[in-house]
Amino acid sequence: MYKKDYQLGDLGILYLGFHGAPASIHLRSDLLGIKDDDGVDLDRIAESLNDNNNKFDVSGCVIHFASCSTLQAHKRVEEFKDQVGAACVSGYSKSVESAKSWAFELMYLDLLSSLLAKKNVTTGTLSTLSKKIEERPEYSGLAEELGFDMVI
Repeated sequence: MYKKDYQLGDLGILYLGFHGAPASIHLRSDLLGIKDDDGVDLDRIAESLNDNNNKFDVSGCVIHFASCSTLQAHKRVEEFKDQVGAACVSGYSKSVESAKSWAFELMYLDLLSSLLAKKNVTTGTLSTLSKKIEERPEYSGLAEELGFDMVI
């Protein structure tokens, strides 16, 4: 993520680590007593990110939801991506164990950072990254188990 007057290369990463549910995140750690008003859905996040008073510009960024099941509502995630102008939205469509998601994210963010350092990021290069994750055994098994997805 980068300020509008300061860029970190051509593309930034917005990493959102919370509890989650389809098309939403949850700010409370006690999910057993969760009420409808405890979740923050993608519409509200998009509204906040698109607010003119917001100091950050996420257009062209990769937004990663490090939260259970947020990407389960794939169509809604596609709409969110378009609403905020992100280059990609990634995350999980299943409930995930913290240690496994952290291990995967170390690999994923390393690959993504290497890509971003080249400052030549396009939809095609993000698709190549997605294919690399699917094809390489050190990534693919864990990605499948976690329900990892990239909406490009």
